[in-house]
Amino acid sequence: MHVYLHLLFLFSGVLLTLAALAWTYRSVSMSARTFSLFLVSESLSCFAYGMNLASEGLDAKVFWNHAEYLVGMPVAPLTILLALRVTGYERRVPYWALVLLFGIPSAGVALNWTWPWHALLYTRVWLEPAGGLTFLTKAHGSLYVPLFAYAYALMLAAFVTFAVRYARRRSVTAQQAALVGLALLAPLAFGAPYYWLPFTGLQRLNTLHAGYFLTALLFSGALFRGHFLCLVRALGEAQERNELLLSNANAIFYTIAPDGRFSYVSRTWQQFLGHRAEEMIGREYRDVVLAEDVPACDAFLEGVVRSGELRSGIEYRVRHKDGSEHWHTSSIKPVLDAKRNPVTFVGVAHDITDVKRTQMELRVAVERLNGLIASREEELRQATAAALDASEAESRRIGQEIHDGLCQELVGLLRMAEWLVPRCEGSEDIRHRATALSEQAGYVLRLARCVSYDLTLHDLHALSLCEALALFAQRFKSASDVEIELSCAQACGDFTPVEAEHIYRVVREAVVNAIRHGKARHIWIDMIQEARQVVVSVTNDGLPLPPDVEHMQGVGVSQMRMRAGQLGGAFSLYSDPLGKTIAELSVPLELRNTSDEQ
Repeated sequence: MHVYLHLLFLFSGVLLTLAALAWTYRSVSMSARTFSLFLVSESLSCFAYGMNLASEGLDAKVFWNHAEYLVGMPVAPLTILLALRVTGYERRVPYWALVLLFGIPSAGVALNWTWPWHALLYTRVWLEPAGGLTFLTKAHGSLYVPLFAYAYALMLAAFVTFAVRYARRRSVTAQQAALVGLALLAPLAFGAPYYWLPFTGLQRLNTLHAGYFLTALLFSGALFRGHFLCLVRALGEAQERNELLLSNANAIFYTIAPDGRFSYVSRTWQQFLGHRAEEMIGREYRDVVLAEDVPACDAFLEGVVRSGELRSGIEYRVRHKDGSEHWHTSSIKPVLDAKRNPVTFVGVAHDITDVKRTQMELRVAVERLNGLIASREEELRQATAAALDASEAESRRIGQEIHDGLCQELVGLLRMAEWLVPRCEGSEDIRHRATALSEQAGYVLRLARCVSYDLTLHDLHALSLCEALALFAQRFKSASDVEIELSCAQACGDFTPVEAEHIYRVVREAVVNAIRHGKARHIWIDMIQEARQVVVSVTNDGLPLPPDVEHMQGVGVSQMRMRAGQLGGAFSLYSDPLGKTIAELSVPLELRNTSDEQ
């Protein structure tokens, strides 16, 4: 038997075995399925061609020729389909074009089986011995050359597809690319002698099967041993999965060359900014970033280069294809060479237009709310001031009535008692009672005048705050059995009349409460000027405060807090570690100065 017959049957067995192994990879890679079908088709084609050469009669050779056409028809279309899948271009080819790949070879099979009826593929066939074999010789019809030219065009297209992918995106090394290129060129190289080389016998012997066998071996090595990154997985499905993920992510992935031009943008660019991804390749990012934000982006990239690390947080505006403006934020990482020079920048951008719009709406709402709160606070301040003014007016009125009415009556009563004392010489008891009446009338008069002066703020009209407080302490001390000590630096007396009135009223209310409710026997009044505030405190040794002191809502405490609010300060009532009760008023100097200037 001729040696080529042995090789054909060997090819068939090896290819069938490889097909079974490739089929086991079908769950990992769609390309593995295509490759398995390619191996089965070529295996059966080798076997049919071997039986053709081994047969003696014309009818037997014609049958095996028909069988070879039938089982070998998918080989060329599967070759280009395999190239499309391993390079990731399959999804760019329309479905009808993939169907057409198999449609034309299928028509060739039909023409081969029906040639005696139309002679479009062959006009006649006969047997012709050469080189120890008997060949089925055919006189070619008008469609023979176009049909086989189409098959070789598919083989050439498979090689060009891979070459274009390698040139645009070098996902494999030069050695790996050479092996793949050789695998795709092998059918073209081994098929040439069958048609064009004039050597005796070779032009009759179909060596195309040897070329496909070499293709199968090289691709099998890629799939099973991984000598060139397992193109079926790494270059094919991995690329397809990556593109699928990038195309469906809610972000834009891109790479920028050191000159600021885009070298890659994901297909989501069109979703967010309207341009097709291909339109942006080679364009500068400054073409889409608003001119006002370009300096910030340039500075951000310079910072990325200096740090050599991933940086994020840059916010900038970009222009949509329709002219509208969108807000984006990016995270960028530099790819540096051995000398720390940037080779490219890899980035991911997110559209934050809705976030910015929400922030703007929140800012406007907050400003509106702050304005509303400020207006309400001003209304409350004015209402408080009006209430305190009314209280002051009422206090002055009562104080004035006490001075003009009660005090005058008491003066008359005192004068009558003083007149009566020297005229009671006849009765010692009556004299004693008249003297007591005179002393009691004098005490009540002093007390009434003290209250009148406090209510009308008579002392503040002519004296400073510290002097008025000193006179107040002296009167209360003389009018009661309580010891009152005052510590007030003259520097603390720099208050406006209105402020002095508020402070005086707070001190008076605290002293009265300490005597009336706390049963205090000793009271300390201190006014201290600190760096940023003046602190006025009234401390007493009376009864301890109740547990709910923070929630006390008495008229006196409420008015003290209101007056503190009018001063821009704060009022607090608490007990110190020694058990003493402290009423403290703090007045910020900054607020006082600001209000004075206004």
